[in-house]
Amino acid sequence: MTSILSPLLITVLFGVGLAAQCPHPDFIQKNICNNCHSRHQAVNFAKTAGLRGMVTVLGPPPESFPPLFRQVGPNESDFCVNRQPRAAYRCNMDAKRAYCFRLGVSCYIWHDPVTGIPHKTLRLATVNCQDNFTWSRQHLLEDFDTDRSSGSPRYD
Repeated sequence: MTSILSPLLITVLFGVGLAAQCPHPDFIQKNICNNCHSRHQAVNFAKTAGLRGMVTVLGPPPESFPPLFRQVGPNESDFCVNRQPRAAYRCNMDAKRAYCFRLGVSCYIWHDPVTGIPHKTLRLATVNCQDNFTWSRQHLLEDFDTDRSSGSPRYD
């Protein structure tokens, strides 16, 4: 009995090892849009991919140096994460008129290397955005030599 189970166990473990890929092809096909630079392009991508419900679409990375994804641990079943930050869009494909909104510009998302399904929290893909808007936009309203008053005392 033991001699029969040993080859079966080795075959199962070897099959699981082959199925784990970082990045998983299904994740690339359904969640990565290398041509999406706006929320409108993200909606079009999600429609052509046939996605339903609330989905997350990632745009292109700023650089294309490989590897673009990496696993977060030593095991083959550990989550796979994008190595370079990407713009992330959350899309509602079940609305009367499908729409997307940008979650951030520098975002990371995890997915299962065996199934290709993104890691989820409260039924939505877990996305971690590292955008620092306090620094990147700090000088937008500090142009003191520009007179923004319209002449009305209400806005002065």
